[in-house]
Amino acid sequence: MAAMGHTAKLTVCIPCFNEERYIGEAIESVFRQDYRDFVILVVDDGSTDGTLKALKRYADPRVAIHRNRENLGLYQNLNRCLALSNTPYIKILCADDVLAPKCLEEQVAVLERFPGVSLVFGSSEVVDSVGRRLVTRRFSNRSQRIQGRRLVRTILSSARNPIGEPSGTMFRMSVVEAGRLHFRVEKFRHMADLDFWIQLLEHGDGYSIDKTLFSFRIHKSAGTTKLLKRSISEHQLLQAEYAERHPMNRFESLFVQAKSVGYFLGKLAFIRLFAR
Repeated sequence: MAAMGHTAKLTVCIPCFNEERYIGEAIESVFRQDYRDFVILVVDDGSTDGTLKALKRYADPRVAIHRNRENLGLYQNLNRCLALSNTPYIKILCADDVLAPKCLEEQVAVLERFPGVSLVFGSSEVVDSVGRRLVTRRFSNRSQRIQGRRLVRTILSSARNPIGEPSGTMFRMSVVEAGRLHFRVEKFRHMADLDFWIQLLEHGDGYSIDKTLFSFRIHKSAGTTKLLKRSISEHQLLQAEYAERHPMNRFESLFVQAKSVGYFLGKLAFIRLFAR
């Protein structure tokens, strides 16, 4: 593993497993950024395809490549990314996703301007396996700072993931370290990302940027389809975990459970229709 630079402001963490088809496109999208004060950390989770061969093309001092000794799974691999990072800001980029050219610039600007914001996220384009746009996902129709507690309430009552996929987020490493935050795969096998957003928001505010900052890819080899099948029951576990600090009455809870079934089944049908 190449040594990580200590002077950059941002680490772009790219967890990957068997992504030889897309990893190059993900890395190139980082190199095309208007914002330049970054390092790239690729953490390979024991790929058995040509991923490592594809990564050999990037003999760049800003790129560090680490290979796990054993397969950890997505969320533990994200924890490994956090453990290996040492910059003030952290950006996650899944290896099959692509950043818009101004993504880093827009998100860093928010964290620089608002010290009380712990998590910033943006809109996304959902694309298929060859990059064709299917739909645009957004939190709202305007950019805004949102009180952390209020945003947690929105997450728990929405029956979905309004923050979006990991590639849409950027957050402060100081908050992660101070709160000893991590992706709690020991509690949430399939929604540890949503739990992590809530952890961050219990330590600061959120900021939604109403601009398309990345492309989220759906395809048959992605983990999304498998995760969705088990997400309904896990969303209920998430509600129970935060019920004491962010209570809902019985009617609200039952209403959210009903919505969650419809949402996850609808999303699963969408992915089955368009994933190739």
